Amino acid sequence: MTTRWVAKHMLMRVGGGLSSRVCVWLCVLGGLTGCGLRDAFTAHSDTVAQAAGHELTVERLGQIIAASKNVPLHRDVVERMAGLWVDYTLLAQRLAAGDSLLDSARVVSTLWSEVQQQIVTHYHEELVTNNVVFGEQTVDSAYQAGNHRLIFHILILATPDMTDEERGEKRLRAERLREVAVSGNGGWARANQENEDSLSMVEGGSLGMIERGQTVPQFEQVAFSLEPGEVSSIVESGYGYHIVRRPALNEVRADYESRLRAVLVERVNFVFINEVQDRWEIGVRPEAPELMREAAEDPVRFRQSRKVIGSYLNSDFRVSDFARWLQALPAEYTAEVIASDDDQLDLFAHGLIRNDVLEIEARDAGHGLSAEDYAILHETLSQDLVRLRRAMALDSAMAAGDPANRFEKVDTVVDNYLRAVTNNVAQLVTVPAFLAESLRSEMEWEVSSSGVNRALERGARLRAGLGGAAETVSPSDSIPANQGDR
Repeated sequence: MTTRWVAKHMLMRVGGGLSSRVCVWLCVLGGLTGCGLRDAFTAHSDTVAQAAGHELTVERLGQIIAASKNVPLHRDVVERMAGLWVDYTLLAQRLAAGDSLLDSARVVSTLWSEVQQQIVTHYHEELVTNNVVFGEQTVDSAYQAGNHRLIFHILILATPDMTDEERGEKRLRAERLREVAVSGNGGWARANQENEDSLSMVEGGSLGMIERGQTVPQFEQVAFSLEPGEVSSIVESGYGYHIVRRPALNEVRADYESRLRAVLVERVNFVFINEVQDRWEIGVRPEAPELMREAAEDPVRFRQSRKVIGSYLNSDFRVSDFARWLQALPAEYTAEVIASDDDQLDLFAHGLIRNDVLEIEARDAGHGLSAEDYAILHETLSQDLVRLRRAMALDSAMAAGDPANRFEKVDTVVDNYLRAVTNNVAQLVTVPAFLAESLRSEMEWEVSSSGVNRALERGARLRAGLGGAAETVSPSDSIPANQGDR
């Protein structure tokens, strides 16, 4: 069994607590706070956060909290709302000032994971994929040998709980369809219209390329006894009744050649991966899966962790490296990490480390982003910013206005958007994590821990005053966001 993120994000492979509403908010807001919250206020006791000269007051945040029952009265959630305000304010300030945020350095740093994947892909294609070349004779020989077969079938389902009479009717139906299938003049296609294997039916009955050991014994015995162009008699298995066909090569040559090439690439890739593993001495520690699950619970909090997941040559792959990767992946993958077993996470860790070392090799060999690669990345970030502008109702004409008026508009836009998303989280469009991180590194911002506590208390009082039921405030349950190694 594999997980979706392994298949999608690894280029090469070898084989209690809070209420559910709180969990939703922690999940949604958890990746938006960039490089961590800081508590550096020495004055302005009525202020929760500052960003690029803008201030979020205790009263304003308290009003937002009070107005939305979707915001749980929990300190972690309020702290992250303050971090969310910082990210949107920094973004809006730069966009309102006319900065496109699309300079080449920012595109590359914001989309660093995609950059790595593109570079590694080109390197892999050069060393593996493009080196698997074979001619027509190889295809002919492989098809005749039949170790890898393209097999089609039509299935009439018959379950063990059926009566003998019911199973007999199913078999008669299968026999009728076989007569249609061998009748010529598109007979197979007509018979396939009644195929009860819905997945193969839409592919004309094709099961794709199979090898021995991949199907049930009754089916395999027949499939590997057929000559090209031959159709079997009725085959009974635990699934029901099959009509099995091995097509002639001239019917499926292009498909077979493509699939055969994939098989050969996989073989070469297996050798290549093992060589990389040995050359770089890649290893993953036994405790890595548990550390990875912990980091997936809240990647931002683990960005400073020095605990080691694995190593290569004289370098370590740490929890902080893994947490950075998690921030680069879609949010739903963190839940898959938490639910995955140790073997899956060991495989994932190996894949991430392997990508790192292959990027090193690729760059040493002179590989980088092509102009086409960069154009795609530029368009990706551009579209992300378009979505943010639309969601936040950021007027592109703001840059041409009076600076003082522009400053006030940024406050209005961010406050309105924060109110909107607290009432309906589905409206949230996130600032890309590493764009937020770069903006925080370039601009002044602060979040006050004591201000967060006061905003939480103020929000609770205001909510009660609006007629809401009294709710328990949890001001001290959170772990400081700047905590070190865990």
